[in-house]
Amino acid sequence: LGLRQSSGLTLLEFLTGLQQFKRCAKEIALTTGFEVRSSRTVRKIEAGELLEVLGERGVDERTGLERVRTRALQDLAEGWVTITGNQGTSFLEPVPKPYFIVAPKA
Repeated sequence: LGLRQSSGLTLLEFLTGLQQFKRCAKEIALTTGFEVRSSRTVRKIEAGELLEVLGERGVDERTGLERVRTRALQDLAEGWVTITGNQGTSFLEPVPKPYFIVAPKA
């Protein structure tokens, strides 16, 4: 995984450059679809929770909300989250790739 060849990037460095992560700044709903009105809530994303951006994003023309498809790192729930509200409220902030250490049970 972290092996370096004579030149270039390691696999870990490569993946770090491709993945985007966000931290929830203010509680927001994770929904099943892009359009808030026609989708149902999967669950609430709590402030401080980490999300992986899955790539799809856009602005809902009806509501003016900027939305992105994400995966919650806490439970791997996937859905759509509002990045910026129609009044300019920021719900997500960029963060570097998180690393978790897993230790065996004693």
